[in-house]
Amino acid sequence: MQIVFQYPTWFFLLAIMAGAGYAFGLYYREKRTSEFPLWLTRSLAAIRGVVVFLIVVLLIGPLIKSTSSRTEKPIIILAQDNSSSIPLNSDSAFYRNDYQTLLAEFRAGLSGDFEVTSYVFGNETRVSEEVDFSEGRTDYSQLFEELDNVYANRNVGAVILASDGLYNRGRDPIYSPLHLNAPIYSIALGDTSIKRDVILKKVDHNRYAYLGNEFPVELTIEVEKFQGKSVTVQLSGEKGVLWEENVNINNSSFRKVLSAKLKAETPGLNRIRANVTVLNGELSRSNNSQDFFVEVLDGRQKVLIIAANPHPDIAAIKRSISGNDNYEVDAFVLGEREFTPEKYDLIILHQLPVTGGRGRAEMDKVRASTVPVFCIVGSKTDLRWFNDMNFGLQITAARQSKNEVLPVFAKGFSLFTLDENVRRMVQRFPPLNAPFGEYAANGSAQTLLNQRIGNVETENPMLLFNDVSGRKMGVLVGDGIWRWRIRDYE
Repeated sequence: MQIVFQYPTWFFLLAIMAGAGYAFGLYYREKRTSEFPLWLTRSLAAIRGVVVFLIVVLLIGPLIKSTSSRTEKPIIILAQDNSSSIPLNSDSAFYRNDYQTLLAEFRAGLSGDFEVTSYVFGNETRVSEEVDFSEGRTDYSQLFEELDNVYANRNVGAVILASDGLYNRGRDPIYSPLHLNAPIYSIALGDTSIKRDVILKKVDHNRYAYLGNEFPVELTIEVEKFQGKSVTVQLSGEKGVLWEENVNINNSSFRKVLSAKLKAETPGLNRIRANVTVLNGELSRSNNSQDFFVEVLDGRQKVLIIAANPHPDIAAIKRSISGNDNYEVDAFVLGEREFTPEKYDLIILHQLPVTGGRGRAEMDKVRASTVPVFCIVGSKTDLRWFNDMNFGLQITAARQSKNEVLPVFAKGFSLFTLDENVRRMVQRFPPLNAPFGEYAANGSAQTLLNQRIGNVETENPMLLFNDVSGRKMGVLVGDGIWRWRIRDYE
C-alpha cells in the first residue's frame, strides 16, 4: 500500500502552520481558559491543532494506492468443425472413433498449463466438447464473430482450428478474419483429393414476382470427374416440370451457369425444386437438389368498364389496357350483372349516366364509393344527371345534338408530361362525337385537351382531370375513341 499526494511535499508545512496558528490564536491569552490547568489548555490546543492539520492534509488530496496481482493461465481455444463433410472419405471410421479419443487426450495435455475452452461450430457456434459430425453447415464468420465478442481483451494464447477448410454459409473467412491478438494453428482434417460428384452449387432467384409475369432463375452446377457424361437440370413445382435443360460434361472439372425463365401463374408462396441428375459413383446425392420459394403477388390494378350499350369503344379500351400485364380489365353492359366498386382500382363509365333513367342503382353505387372514376361522355349521356355527379365539368345543352371535335393541347396542364412523339400522334387523331352545348370546368380541374371544331380552337374541355375530396376523377368528352386505336396502329 502506498499513499500518494497530488501536491508537493512542502504543502505539509502549510498544513502544520495552519494547525499551529489556529490553536495559538484560539487559546493564547483566552480568558475563558485561564482558569483551566495548564496541561489541559495545552492538550486542547494540541488536539485542535492536529484536527486542523488533518483537515488541511485531506484537502491536499492524498490517494491510497494499492496494487494486487493474479496470475492467469493463457486461454487456448480449441474450435472443432462438426460438419458432416469431414468423415466423407475412406477414413470415416477413424474420425468417428479414434479421432475422438485423440482429441480428448490432446485437450487433457493442454489443460495442465493452459485454460482450454472447446467450441464446436457448424449450424451454430457453441461451447461444447461433444463432436458427432452431423451438421450440414460450416460458417467460419459466425465462429470468428463469437470469439471476437467473448475473448476481446482476454489473455488468449492461441486458437486451434480443426476443420477440412470447406464452408457453405457466411462470409469468406479471408474477408472476415479473426481479430484476436493470438495466433491461429490449423489441424487439417478430411480428404483433400477431388471426388466424383455432381453439385448444384447455387440457385439465384427473385424473392417476389408479379402474377402473369416471367421471372429469372440462375443455376450454377459443378461436376467433378464425369467427363463425357450428361446431366439434366430441372425446375419443378406443384404442377410438374416447369423447365429443364440437358448439359453435356466436356471436361473433368466442369462448371456451368444456366439461365431459366418461369411464369408466375399461381398467387401466393410457390415452392420450386431445382434438381440435377444423380450419376452412378457420386460422392453425395444430397447436394444435387435445392428448394427455394418465390412469392407471387397479384399486384395488378383492376379496372372495371361499365357501358350504357354495346359499343366498339369498349373493345378498344379493353384491348389497350389488357396489353399491359400490370392491369386486369373487367367489362360489362349496364344491367348484365351486379358489381362491387371497392374491388376495383378504377371504374370507367362509357356514356353513363344514360338517358332514360336506366342504371340509377349502379350510378348510386359508383357515386357512394371512393374509387377513382373516368367518365366518357357521349351522345347517349344524360347531361343533367352527369352534372349532378360532380365530375368537375358542367355541360349545358339546349338540344340533343353533337359536334365532331378534334383534340388540341390546353395550356397550363401540370399533372404529368407527355413525350413529344405522343403529342404529335394525338394531334393526328380523328374527331370524336361530343355533345353540343356550353362547357364550364370548376377551378380545381386541370384540362389536358380542349376541343377544336373545324379550324376553330375552343376553350371547351375535351379531356380533364379533377380531385374531389381526395377522389380522382377524369372526363373524356366524345365517343368514338375506337378510331383513335386504329390510327395508333397506322
